[in-house]
Amino acid sequence: MDDSLRATARQFETGKRRRLLTTPRIIFLVVAAAAPLAAMIGNLPISLSRGNGLGTPGAFLFAAITLLLFAVGYGAMSRRVVNTGAFYTYVAKGLGKPAGVAAAFTAMVAYVSFTIGLAAFLGYFVNIMLTSMDLHYSWLAYAAAGIAVVAVLGYRSIDLSSKILGALMLAEIAVLAVFDLSVVLAKGAAALPLQAFAPHTVLAPGLGVSLMIAFTSFIGFESAALYGEEAKDPKRSIPLATYAADLRCQCEQLRR
Repeated sequence: MDDSLRATARQFETGKRRRLLTTPRIIFLVVAAAAPLAAMIGNLPISLSRGNGLGTPGAFLFAAITLLLFAVGYGAMSRRVVNTGAFYTYVAKGLGKPAGVAAAFTAMVAYVSFTIGLAAFLGYFVNIMLTSMDLHYSWLAYAAAGIAVVAVLGYRSIDLSSKILGALMLAEIAVLAVFDLSVVLAKGAAALPLQAFAPHTVLAPGLGVSLMIAFTSFIGFESAALYGEEAKDPKRSIPLATYAADLRCQCEQLRR
């Protein structure tokens, strides 16, 4: 496909250019995929109860450093290869198409399964909230409504999704900030125990569970590359968004 055909394929039917996303908007999209508030409600309790407990911040720190090292190579590749295929494209170019297809299939199964779980997660907590308000409906209805909203936003322009996610992310961060401030005011310095990073604390039984939870809580940070064709300056925006999202997720997790 020559350059003129590529340029035509990257336009909406209305004639708009697809390159609509700035670096801040891509960061919002990527951080939203990691969902700090959802991770706090759904992931963190598992790590504290089934993992290494007090050493959980150390597990998150290890995950953050590991992913930052990964992001170095990932960011370098994103400057050379601008494609919505992301992992498939990178793996295919480096290891061949069969390996790329295998990586794409693995990612597809993982993300579809994760989407189903998130829909149930949404239905469950919406049901709890509305039940407390004496409104009783099936959680399946709430889950289906959530899937419908995602489908509509997925069909519309990515620019609309980035604006909505930006507003929701600000609200999410505000909730976490209020929670963190409340804990610090109530506990003082005891809310930030340095022994959480002590080797004997981090290496306590259950470290494997905590590491699994820590890496899961960063899920989606690599998705910046998916927006390469929508980014105004992909060679600059995608690496910056990857690093920024990883650091943002790490700050949110360590504050917990």
